[in-house]
Amino acid sequence: MKVLVTGANGYLGQGIIKNILDSGHDVTAVDVTTQYIDDRAKKISCDLFKGNKLYEYFNETETLLDGANQ
Repeated sequence: MKVLVTGANGYLGQGIIKNILDSGHDVTAVDVTTQYIDDRAKKISCDLFKGNKLYEYFNETETLLDGANQ
């Protein structure tokens, strides 16, 4: 499964990503900064609030976990 995690650099996002990766899924991790995100994830540094057509941009992921609005 392809999972997109927003707010990925935060404390909760980091733990969520580790668990998803350990389960064998692909993760695209998105946040303004990506310095603390697990290196197994595809990291994208961006501001989600300034983008459009995000579904297509993130390769039509199957699941979204939104940690950006905590």
